[in-house]
Amino acid sequence: MTKHEILELPGCGCEDAPQTKSLLPVSEALQQIRQATDRIFELEELPVDETLGRVLGRDVQAQIMMPPFDNSAMDGYALRRDDCPQEGPFRLPVVQRIAAGQAAQAPLEPGTCTRIFTGAPIPAGADTVVMQEQVQLDGGMAVFDRAPSEGQNIRRAGEDVALGDVIVPAGQVITTRELAAITGAGLAKVQVVRKLRIAVICTGSELARAGETLDPGQIYDVNGPMLKSAVAAIGAELVHQSECPDTKQALAAAMVDASEIADLVITTGGVSVGEEDHVHAAIVQAGGQLKFAGVAIKPGKPLSFGRIGQALFLGLPGNPVAAFVIWTLFAKPLCHRLSGATDGLRTARLVRADTPLQHKIGRCEYRPATIVGRDDQGREVVHLGPQVHSAQLAPLVGCDGLVRLPGDVKELPLGSMLEFLPFEG
Repeated sequence: MTKHEILELPGCGCEDAPQTKSLLPVSEALQQIRQATDRIFELEELPVDETLGRVLGRDVQAQIMMPPFDNSAMDGYALRRDDCPQEGPFRLPVVQRIAAGQAAQAPLEPGTCTRIFTGAPIPAGADTVVMQEQVQLDGGMAVFDRAPSEGQNIRRAGEDVALGDVIVPAGQVITTRELAAITGAGLAKVQVVRKLRIAVICTGSELARAGETLDPGQIYDVNGPMLKSAVAAIGAELVHQSECPDTKQALAAAMVDASEIADLVITTGGVSVGEEDHVHAAIVQAGGQLKFAGVAIKPGKPLSFGRIGQALFLGLPGNPVAAFVIWTLFAKPLCHRLSGATDGLRTARLVRADTPLQHKIGRCEYRPATIVGRDDQGREVVHLGPQVHSAQLAPLVGCDGLVRLPGDVKELPLGSMLEFLPFEG
């Protein structure tokens, strides 16, 4: 099954729709974001056990061979192959015992064998290990019938990693697997990219914080807590978070302050074309530049992108579902690129729809979907409901990801293959 990063999505069918001529196609919006985003080059040194989720800043090279010495691949008896020249049975005296973490007391003499355990170093003179299941002990003698092959059950020094080999390349997101490999290579500290700094400004005079008593016309701020957790989930640092009233002056001031300490300034709300939508004008007043405003996507059409000073700017819609979709499709890949990561971004895959679907031609649409099983060919099957309003939060609960409905298709029959972007894993 073909997989691709969300930043590499092909055209979605919205490019030529007459209803979207004033809007930027999704693929073009992603391309402009990609071209405008330069990676962070500032590095910091951390102990390896504090680097989980960070982006590696420099290649990690093995400081030792792995394994560092010839060792036994299993519990058994180390011996010389030449001491078993013909068919058995063979009888060899057991002259020493080596466990993992111990060294041989002496080189192995011809005509003898050593009791050895998994991971223990092979004594000088031995060139094969017979597993213990094939050996019977008779007093101090090891008795076995089958002649072993030279080198069997021995892990050679450096066969996994040679000295100086690149264990983990720069740009890799460090998971528990990379952490284990780095530690095994003998490093106590590594260079990682400093954390991405993000500022979040939620606009709207109608916003109140959860737990407060709502005045007439007020609603609870959902985007603030949602984006705070989303920033934490990608390992970035939230350096500024505020709620800003719907005035151009207040927004411009907040943007300037945020841009001085952040790599990315995210706003929610105020990016449409209403009389109370002041974000675009505030960017100009703040000395910034808007690269585009309006994308042929549903939900999330008002998405805006630009720059304020040294910081990139991303304007999300105010409706929470639209903000969440835009964060998933645009903000996360942008952050991924800023950090210099070469992997770790979730990939889209193909799934089958469990019901016929209707879609209004024009903008491509992303709907929450739930994996409900597999078909008789092992392909994942998803269920997605009818059109979702961008302010409805309930449909997101329990969903596994987003399904893309192409902008140039009105009807999709039962069993249609659709692109699915998972939220997790």
